Amino acid sequence: MEMLSCQLNRLNGIPLYEQLYSHIKKEIIEGRLSYGTKLPSKRKLSSFLKIGRNTVETAYEQLAAEGYVEASPRKGYFVMAYDDLEYIQVNHHLRENIEITKKDIKYNFHPSSIDTENFPFSIWRKHAKDTINKDNHSLLLLGDSQGEIELREEIAHYLYHARGVQCSPNQIIVGAGIENLLHQLLLLFNKETIYGVEDPGYHLILKMLK
Repeated sequence: MEMLSCQLNRLNGIPLYEQLYSHIKKEIIEGRLSYGTKLPSKRKLSSFLKIGRNTVETAYEQLAAEGYVEASPRKGYFVMAYDDLEYIQVNHHLRENIEITKKDIKYNFHPSSIDTENFPFSIWRKHAKDTINKDNHSLLLLGDSQGEIELREEIAHYLYHARGVQCSPNQIIVGAGIENLLHQLLLLFNKETIYGVEDPGYHLILKMLK
């Protein structure tokens, strides 16, 4: 397609990248942008809509992260088939009547369980051997209390390009599991704080909030 028309409101408080992302997403879902359609280049669309190129890039990356479009190196972004995307609405009444036995589960991703039969021991051993050597002196130290700076830099980079979130590595904390981090987070709030929890969601969070 040559160009993409989108009415952006600069006064409603919603980030421009989010408005552009929502518009393109709606066009794909409702079939006005069909499978294989090539989206305008970031340079052309930013010029046409009179917005920053980073704004267009952030919207495109968000669409790509959710599977609505696919990036092709040196070619651009192409619409993926909406019917191929999996959007599953859980029927809670049916779910209560379904009995799942161990033989029906191929891989166990429970956070407190390890699938010992399918664990890639050979790959783990190779990476451990490559990592544990005398050149990596830092392995013997406690490390940064917020998590390794290199990892936090990569997380900040990902958040900006994939989610449009601007933050610095110093605002990111990496911890040993969600329970530990959630516990630290809860200490920042008082007992009168009201929480919202996903359903279905991570069941251990409910236990920690009680």
